[in-house]
Amino acid sequence: MGIHKILSRTVLLHFLLFSLLSTSIQASGWLFKSREEEFRSRLQTKLLGNCSEMVKERLQILEEDSQKVRTKSQKPIKAKTQNISIISLPAEPILESGDRETVLKKIIPGIDGRIQIAQTDQWPHSVHGVVAIHFPKMGIDKNAWGTGTLIGPNLVLTAAHNLYSHEYKEEVDSVRFLPAINGKLLPFSEPKVIRFYFPKKYKIDNQEDYGLLVLDQPIAEITGHFGINILSKDQLNGKTINVTGYPGDKVKDKNYEYEMWGMEGKPVNIDNDHIGYEIDTFGGQSGSAVWYQEGESYYVVGVHITGTKDITLGLNKATLLNRARYDQIRTWIESSIYERIQKGTYDDVQEVNFYEFSIGDFGSQQLSKYVLTSLQTLNLGWNKIGIEGAKALSQTSWPQLKKLNLEWNVVGDNGAKVLSQGLWSCLESLNLQSNGITDDGLKILSGAPWHQLKILNLRDNAIRREGCQALSESHWSRLRTLNLGGNKIGIEGAKALSRAHWPYLEVLGLGSNQIGSDGLKALSQAPWTQLQVLYLDKNSIEDDGIEVLSQAPWPQLQTLGLSQNSIGDNGAKVLSRLPWVHLRVLNLSWNKIGVDGVQEFFEASYRPQLQILDLMNNSISSQEAEEIKKKESHFKL
Repeated sequence: MGIHKILSRTVLLHFLLFSLLSTSIQASGWLFKSREEEFRSRLQTKLLGNCSEMVKERLQILEEDSQKVRTKSQKPIKAKTQNISIISLPAEPILESGDRETVLKKIIPGIDGRIQIAQTDQWPHSVHGVVAIHFPKMGIDKNAWGTGTLIGPNLVLTAAHNLYSHEYKEEVDSVRFLPAINGKLLPFSEPKVIRFYFPKKYKIDNQEDYGLLVLDQPIAEITGHFGINILSKDQLNGKTINVTGYPGDKVKDKNYEYEMWGMEGKPVNIDNDHIGYEIDTFGGQSGSAVWYQEGESYYVVGVHITGTKDITLGLNKATLLNRARYDQIRTWIESSIYERIQKGTYDDVQEVNFYEFSIGDFGSQQLSKYVLTSLQTLNLGWNKIGIEGAKALSQTSWPQLKKLNLEWNVVGDNGAKVLSQGLWSCLESLNLQSNGITDDGLKILSGAPWHQLKILNLRDNAIRREGCQALSESHWSRLRTLNLGGNKIGIEGAKALSRAHWPYLEVLGLGSNQIGSDGLKALSQAPWTQLQVLYLDKNSIEDDGIEVLSQAPWPQLQTLGLSQNSIGDNGAKVLSRLPWVHLRVLNLSWNKIGVDGVQEFFEASYRPQLQILDLMNNSISSQEAEEIKKKESHFKL
């Protein structure tokens, strides 16, 4: 009996241990499964359209009754990220088949009253942008443009005739919004237009000329947006209103550039449908917001649509925003949200944004299991992704992938090596900023067969001469934008880059790289004839280095950043005599330039086109700065 009891207890103990182990394994599996299911749920929410994010798209109502409503005007709530993209878009200003916008020249007889907005990326002007459009019957190589204004995080108000043509009897087949574009420089990233709306009635009789664009991202978080205010005729009478947009007559002799102009005035005639005013406008301003300022807020009261055939009548006009039109706009917004929540076919997903979600390697592995045949943009910045996550991504079959953002992860050299195996034949933009990549990783990465690559961001890594050499020998001959800021490539790295064959290079960022004057001498020999933007901030460049810039074959240069160097009056003298007739932005802040050096810029050949000359924190006294500003108001001192 004793032996039987011992055996029974042993069997029972084994059974209990087995049960406990099984329970533990099941619990572990359950935890893993829960984690996987949780991530999949988050991912599916993203793919279907995150409802909590879409709620932000709704206009925030401040006050409302049966006839009136006022929505929130919002300043930028996020800091502007550095954007250095160039837009080259051949287009003509859109003109309606009937009345046209008119330069009346009535406020001051014979004088155009519009004023150019030089700093388009500054609030409140940053809310306006070009609406670039194409109608199928235009032909492949033709485009047109109007104007639009942000009225919500991702909502742009514009004219209906920017979206439907009575001449062609058709809707647009392509529409873009270029926020605050200035010349060819786009100061903010370009959002994608995912929906557009206009009243059905407009197709019938040209009435109800207003429309709405829905963007794929809340760009207004960094641009700001205006509010809407539905006012009665009595409330609107006497207010100072503004029309700000992109007129075609101001750029007719320029090479497809876009300039923002505005003018203020008073309403002259208000009826149930339109606001009439003596404000100069021209084709291209169709869709501009008619707005006014109230304290620190800005409100839209109409949509500029056209002028008059008979200039003696002297009025341009806008579609008045009344309560019925506001309700229609709100209906469009709700419809857009509902459609995206209900749409569950992943084949149609073109963008996935997991920025700052901390998904790590596990999340990357789960994401890689999805078949996303239409995926074009993947944002995985700030996610703690390392080599295993990078490996999973490199094994995906996403044939349409064009933009991959992996900034601020922990990819490192090994992760960079496995990423180079990604068969993304359409890849155009890769962001690997702050990933601990050294020359070893870049050597392998530079061999990736991404022949369409145009934008590469490697800022704030640990790249030196050998990495620059590998980069210059890559097959990425289509590069247009390269950011190597914060890598300390030194003189030898600059020499290696100068030998690269990049015939299309337009933007080069080399700030904080210790290239010095000798490195600049090497770069100045690079035959980048299309170069338009060059950042050389914080590179210990002195006057003798500036001398060589006069020989640089960069005739298209528009923006030059040389802040935080050691440039003095002699360097300023050389810079003022450079033959760069297209130069618009020159940053020389935090150098050693005195008043004599500043005065050299008064006679610069590019001065008429120069929009910003930043000379802050140089060797200039406050009194001297005030005297200079009297002569040149756009000099920042």
